[in-house]
This record gives sequence, C-alpha cells and structure tokens, in this order.
Amino acid sequence: MIGIGPADTRYPRRLLDLRGPPDPLWLDGDPAVLAARAVSIVGTRRMTPYGARVARELAAACAEAGIVVVSGLAQGVDSAAHQGALDAGGMTVAVLGAGIASYLEDARGRRRRLAHAIRASGAFVSEFPPEAPPRKWTFAQRDTTIAALGELTVVVEAPIGSGALITAGEARRLGRPLYAVPGPIGVAASAGANALIASGEAKALTGVEMLLGTLQLRAAHRTE
Repeated sequence: MIGIGPADTRYPRRLLDLRGPPDPLWLDGDPAVLAARAVSIVGTRRMTPYGARVARELAAACAEAGIVVVSGLAQGVDSAAHQGALDAGGMTVAVLGAGIASYLEDARGRRRRLAHAIRASGAFVSEFPPEAPPRKWTFAQRDTTIAALGELTVVVEAPIGSGALITAGEARRLGRPLYAVPGPIGVAASAGANALIASGEAKALTGVEMLLGTLQLRAAHRTE
C-alpha cells in the first residue's frame, strides 16, 4: 500500500478536477489502472434483480472494451458492477469510504473474496488513512471521488436520497457525461434514477450499445 500525491506521476489526473484532490490518495494494487480509461457505475445497496443484471452487463461490456470499471464496493449495484467486470476478465477500481486496511480487516465471506479478486486485477483507493474507520461523511466524500475517477458516470438504480445521487451531482459539476438507467414507475429503487432523467440532469441509458457508442465517440474526439 502506498500514498501518492498530485505531484506523483502515478496520481490519477482526473482527480485534479476536484475542488480538493485527495492528498495523499492511498492505493493498494496496480497504479497503472488509474491511468486507464474508466467508467463509474453506481447505485443502491438494495438493488432489484433487474438492477443486478444491468450492472453486471454494463460492467462486463466495459471490461471487454478495455475500459476500467470504478465503483464503491458497497453491497448491491456497486458489488455487482465490480463482479461483472471481473467475470469478463477486466479491471476494476474500488473507491472505499474507509481506510484500506480498516476495510480489509472487517471484510468477511463474499465481501472478502470479492476484495481479494479486485486487488489481484485492479486496485483499491481511499483518501482516508489506512486504519480510518467508516463514517457517514466518509461515504459521501467517497462518492465524489468515484465521479472524478470516471470519464462518465452511470446510475443503475437509486432511490431518492441515495448516495449514488451524490456521485451523479459531482459528475455534473465536473462536466462529465451522466447517464441513468430508466426503471419501472413506482419502484423505489429506480425513483432517483428516473428523477435524474425526468429533470434532464442525466440521459436515459437504454442499452449496452449506447454506452459503448458514447465511449467510442469520446475516444474519437481525443484523437482529432
């Protein structure tokens, strides 16, 4: 585990767009993954089977296209996104709302297995000292970092008041593309995502092809 600051060449340049870039950023894993193209996929801890399927499919498609998947390693949509990327042989970055050592010490069962898989083919990052415990405010802070690490953000499922909406708000502040997956009317898990679409804050993501097409266009604009 290492701590890197903005002057370090391994520090992710996208984080410099934040009002206060983490200094240091703690890292456990391959620093090179932080320089790769990345998409942030976030959502509720209480996902529906629909949300689980969509999160895995979107993450797998990104992984197969060589795009790193960034999420927060919480239960629900976050973990489904990490797992989808890993199942497709891709790389994923977990942004923690606690110190890395603190998280790993507490992880049990499925969480521990997923954590070890992420470390083997991606990275953990945290802006909090290694032994720092999780707090409500640390998760809110983590949510903004997730938005900054991705070149675009996708909200899969999120009820009103979800932390995923903090990530969505930061993506908009940073001027990054924001997408939300439309869900059924009257289903609480999709209420926040649907509200983002209805307000015009997010574009409705209607399929994997739409996401990949957006990424291809962004890559083309870079080379012009």
